[in-house]
Amino acid sequence: MFLNIKLIDLKIRINSQDKDLMNIANKIFNPQMLEVNIMLLNYYRYKLGVDGVCGRNLNFTLKIWEKVHFNIYSDNFM
Repeated sequence: MFLNIKLIDLKIRINSQDKDLMNIANKIFNPQMLEVNIMLLNYYRYKLGVDGVCGRNLNFTLKIWEKVHFNIYSDNFM
């Protein structure tokens, strides 16, 4: 438990095309925490304001028990 969050309530959404992020996630997180390719590619990309330049991310999601699905909170990482 970290910050009073049970690991069972934490998921990591990531795209398998991002090999570097996948390697890190596989080393750090339990495989049951990973949700790979469950969203469209643009979910894992963001525009930086310059044409042709975008960032990549993985997303942390927390489950709130009143909700049926994950996706309550996410944070982007470059």
